[in-house]
Amino acid sequence: MDLPDNIYLWAAAIGCLCCVGGIVLFFVFGFLGGIFDIISGIFELALHFLSSGPVAWCGCLALFLVCGGCAALIFFILNTLSTCGTPEAVNFCKIFG
Repeated sequence: MDLPDNIYLWAAAIGCLCCVGGIVLFFVFGFLGGIFDIISGIFELALHFLSSGPVAWCGCLALFLVCGGCAALIFFILNTLSTCGTPEAVNFCKIFG
């Protein structure tokens, strides 16, 4: 059986595309792996501090600070919204009408 003349050209082109694609995937996966290692390292460090790291109460302190910050933010928003409809209304009231 005779093969067409351009079959070798197509085989070479497909082989080159496979090689180039493999090289690109090699570098892309290496780059993404490095990024995921950095992100997982940050999460691991944060979880280490929150679960009795260098100071056993550090996690509790962080939890109390986050809860206190949320409470302060809610208190600030409620006080700001209480001025709506008065002469002392602020621009924040325009968001809620």
